[in-house]
Amino acid sequence: MGLVPELSKKPGVFYAVSADGIELPIVDLTHPSFALPVDRTKATALIERYARAEARRGRLQQWARRRFYGYFLKRSVLGRALMGAAGTFLPGMPTYLLKLGPDHLGAGYAQEIDRRIAASPAALAMRLRLLDVVTLLAEGLAPLLAADTTAPLHFLNIGGGPASDSLNALVLLRRDHPASLAERRVQIHVLDRDEGGPLFGARALRALGSEGGPLQGLDIALQHVRYDWTDTAVLDTALAAIRRDGGLVAGSSEGALFDYGSDEEVRANLASLRRGSPAGTIVVGTATRAGRARRPGSRRERSPHRVAVIPRTFEELEALVHSAGWRVEKHLETPLQFHVRLV
Repeated sequence: MGLVPELSKKPGVFYAVSADGIELPIVDLTHPSFALPVDRTKATALIERYARAEARRGRLQQWARRRFYGYFLKRSVLGRALMGAAGTFLPGMPTYLLKLGPDHLGAGYAQEIDRRIAASPAALAMRLRLLDVVTLLAEGLAPLLAADTTAPLHFLNIGGGPASDSLNALVLLRRDHPASLAERRVQIHVLDRDEGGPLFGARALRALGSEGGPLQGLDIALQHVRYDWTDTAVLDTALAAIRRDGGLVAGSSEGALFDYGSDEEVRANLASLRRGSPAGTIVVGTATRAGRARRPGSRRERSPHRVAVIPRTFEELEALVHSAGWRVEKHLETPLQFHVRLV
């Protein structure tokens, strides 16, 4: 398709073109237009009501509801992505659109139903998730960067799509700790099996580093590494190259490994990170929240997302990461997820 330009650009917001030729705003959590529409307390209350309503619907009710809305969703870019994700995962770019919020969806590709989806509690949960991950990354990195003002900084973003968490952590650090990045080389390694998200992330980085951008003048590069987390050999290779380069490492996986990966896959990836990363490495991730503990071997409860996430209690998540040599340093909770920083 040809270029679909954004005709109603907001002042101070930067834009980049997706692999599909759509000009999209770049999420910048320091810009007022990307602020949550309500405070955290109200946001979690809205998400809680949504989660309870979804949990009360039986399978027949959910099937009937999907049938009823199916016609309208097929006409929606977000609706088609959500329907296509049933029983699997939601790809990086549709997830990115949900994080834009309703006011940033352009008229050239979005319908009114897209804006309603983007204003829903489920989309609000994704926006809060990104905010929490960025906050945990920036808070965790700030003292490490202050202790060594010139060491290279490597972001390892597993299932990262457009790497909005890595980019926004840098924007936040540049705003709050400008000296911490001034003399430093930064590399963002996006480990993802799809190309569209990392391509947009690279274009977003160029835009944010352009004249007047929040990352202008910084030495930052983004590299896409094709990766399927069921086989950690690629991760081991990437970590070996980073070790040769030296410096600091921050891992992240927002809405990816800890949400969709099996216990064995999560453990294997964390073990690889533990083996291959220098001392002081942090990892930030999100995990879908299970409502209650289960007996060993029992069937996992159905997630309200209706995609193939694997819900866990906090105790299960904590035990899992501990078995791979990590511990939870800090965590934030929402009615749907845990957002954790590991050390």
